[in-house]
Amino acid sequence: MIKNILFTLMFLLLFQCGFKIVDKGIKGVEIESISTEGYKKINFLIKNKLLNEKKDAESNFKARLDIKTNLKKDIFEKNIKNEITKYKLTVTSDISLIVDGEIKKSFKIIKSGDYRIGATSRDTGQNRINLEKNLSSEIVKELKRRLFILNNDN
Repeated sequence: MIKNILFTLMFLLLFQCGFKIVDKGIKGVEIESISTEGYKKINFLIKNKLLNEKKDAESNFKARLDIKTNLKKDIFEKNIKNEITKYKLTVTSDISLIVDGEIKKSFKIIKSGDYRIGATSRDTGQNRINLEKNLSSEIVKELKRRLFILNNDN
């Protein structure tokens, strides 16, 4: 009986710790515009994912984002016949958050991944497209996390 009461008490105390979930979207920040430079495909994916967010009625500040994206493609793996079997893509995004005409925060997000060479060029292209979508999603998640933290620091 005492063990059950103790267990219930510990359960209630541990789950009421007061931590906030970080991935809540872009709350408190209204993005007015996004300007992009560099690799157009990943910029397009990032921009669309950010603009699909609902605008928050209670935004603390309106911001503009400048995104400069570079894509680097390297050979990741070769087989015994010295044929390429995998490529590695590294996406580097330099992001500037501009509020009221001045740069408030600048940061760099680097994400990388690899994709296999398929049996046909169509398979290889599809593998690359899937990796680019995944990397852009990871960049958007990281960007949302940083904007959330920046908004809560104010």
